[in-house]
Amino acid sequence: MDDAYARCGGTALRNDNLMQKFWRDMQAGLHHAIHVATTPYQAAALSELGFEPQGPLRAMI
Repeated sequence: MDDAYARCGGTALRNDNLMQKFWRDMQAGLHHAIHVATTPYQAAALSELGFEPQGPLRAMI
């Protein structure tokens, strides 16, 4: 997707361009906490060790 976005040039930055929306949504999805391997593993490990994960980690177990 980054290659396609780059090939669109400056036009891809316009809010009325669907390419901008697709790229933005894909980037947001890639950076969401659930897609970072260490975060869910940390929550599961804390739970297995008898600790109660706090904050956003609690929602991941």
